[in-house]
Amino acid sequence: MSQFATSPETGRGVFVSNLRNIATNTSLLIGLVLVSMVVFSALLADFISPHDPNFANPIIRYLPPLSEGYILGTDELGRDVLSRLIHGARIALFVAIIPTVISLLIGGILGLIAGYVGSFVDTFVMRYFDIMFAFPGILLALGISAAIGPGLNSMIIAMVVVTIPEFGRIIRGVVLGVREELYVEAARVLGYSHTRIILFHILPNVVAPALIYGTLQTGRNVILAASLSFLGLGIQPPTPDWGQMLSGGRTSLVMAPHVATIPGLAIVFLAVGFNLLGDGIRDLLDPRSRQSAK
Repeated sequence: MSQFATSPETGRGVFVSNLRNIATNTSLLIGLVLVSMVVFSALLADFISPHDPNFANPIIRYLPPLSEGYILGTDELGRDVLSRLIHGARIALFVAIIPTVISLLIGGILGLIAGYVGSFVDTFVMRYFDIMFAFPGILLALGISAAIGPGLNSMIIAMVVVTIPEFGRIIRGVVLGVREELYVEAARVLGYSHTRIILFHILPNVVAPALIYGTLQTGRNVILAASLSFLGLGIQPPTPDWGQMLSGGRTSLVMAPHVATIPGLAIVFLAVGFNLLGDGIRDLLDPRSRQSAK
């Protein structure tokens, strides 16, 4: 019997092995569950929300959790906390994911060009990154948001500007290592164009680190966006936003702690979910990390 007869089983074995790696990846599974719960809440908000998130009834303000008709109680204006939490999931995901994608595209292109071209281009880009790294991220974001004015657009711009250098540095580091590999040198010797070398030899090696770091950065963006909203520089009332809800409840921590603690827990819940998801993806894509874990 030919030794190649088992090749279909080999392919099936690889597939089963990959499924086993996913099934035993605790961080990936927990992170996926946490993030999926928020995603489904955001998608189905109009159907599962028990009340209008912006309907205020001062008569029932500060109802405690488990009150009749208000599972998580009401806030300082008598609005249903659960409904605002569910609708706020949309904003939380939007301001966490969109700035990450934009920053990844811009920072990735800058890092890719700087790492591959080198010379004065690399020096110029890295000096720009060094200047940006000289400022604490949250302070830089606060300054940009304050200069532009509060609102969704200014918050996204501030978050993008702050996180571009992070992605650029990560991608540049990967490109610097890959461009010295023998297969890249062979491609140059064979006369391949720079575009072909970047697209088919360097870019595939960048995808995994970019995906891992992008997921982790999304978790950090949840905190950053909530911080800007908490300080009044993000989403403006009456749009439901977790950071804004946290800010509104800080004055009633003694009489109604649930108004602030529940959105605060939701922020931590989503941030931890993205961080665990990033750790799980790293363990799945990086064989060295899996071996060290064992």
